[in-house]
Amino acid sequence: MATRDESGRFAIGNAGGPGRPRRTIESAYMAALGDAVSLDDWQAIVSRAVADAKAGESKARDWLTRYLIGSTPPSLLAIAAREERSASETDDPVDEIDQEATRQRLQQRREERFRNLDVVTKEILDGVA
Repeated sequence: MATRDESGRFAIGNAGGPGRPRRTIESAYMAALGDAVSLDDWQAIVSRAVADAKAGESKARDWLTRYLIGSTPPSLLAIAAREERSASETDDPVDEIDQEATRQRLQQRREERFRNLDVVTKEILDGVA
């Protein structure tokens, strides 16, 4: 039986290829990677990437961004909305003092994030300029 039709697609009844590796295989590879790279090694790699990013290396900035923020970062508005939602959807009854303290902590965290974002953005822009 032909494995592909005249258009090059898999023919009907063909199971296709082996697919992606099973989780056990992925786990084994991750374990081997963890054994090969110590925490001190990883710290040195990250420190070098930070230094390179500050020096203007775009690949280092891209690599750090993917690890720190992800490939599709959430918007600041989405983060704030999620924090507000999680703060207001508690299962335990909380008295007004605890609610106010929670709101203040969330506000402080938000302000700190914005300050950190400003610092990182400035460092990146300074590295580009």
